Amino acid sequence: MFTSVTTGALGFPRMGPKRELKFGLEKYWKNAINREELIKIAHTIEEDSWKIQKDAGVERIAVGDFALYD
Repeated sequence: MFTSVTTGALGFPRMGPKRELKFGLEKYWKNAINREELIKIAHTIEEDSWKIQKDAGVERIAVGDFALYD
């Protein structure tokens, strides 16, 4: 009998590799960018995170767990 094993990630850092979300939030709080720009930053980080995991061979990638702030 053969059993297959799949890989998965239960969570992934959401700030971005260079803390882009942190800086985006700070700009938003200072009214330096608008809500749409903040959401665009967040979506870009989320999509990049999915790609990083996919390229690393993760087969089950969590979606819907992204938040702008704790």
